[in-house]
Amino acid sequence: MVNVPNIERVIASIKGELPETRDLGFNMAAYVYQAGRNLPDHSGRNLPWVACVGGHAYILDVGCTFEQAKHEDPNEIEEIAQQYLGLSDEQANALFFDLPIGLTLEWIPVSHVIEVLERLVRAGEVLWFEGESHVAEAA
Repeated sequence: MVNVPNIERVIASIKGELPETRDLGFNMAAYVYQAGRNLPDHSGRNLPWVACVGGHAYILDVGCTFEQAKHEDPNEIEEIAQQYLGLSDEQANALFFDLPIGLTLEWIPVSHVIEVLERLVRAGEVLWFEGESHVAEAA
């Protein structure tokens, strides 16, 4: 069962509303990494660090520095993020990897991922587009 309070914390984190992640931007293509030309901050705040949904969840749960998180095993980040968000394996795969055709991790803007997370809170499903009849389809 999804952990609504934790999902709401991740939404607030991605929006830059939490003190502990105020300097962490958003890019769905990186767990936790330094922003740059090839990995821009899609939050619009031009922050030096970016993270995906899983990276934000990991940082909130573990409480480590961004530099420490950058060096963590991606599988561990995924597992901890999945548990923190209260996701099933299917939901975690749909949120972290199995994007619908036409979406790429590098493209996803903050507004879109927030809509996805808000639908997850409401419906308990990862739906990348309103009215989807499936959880996700591999690209």
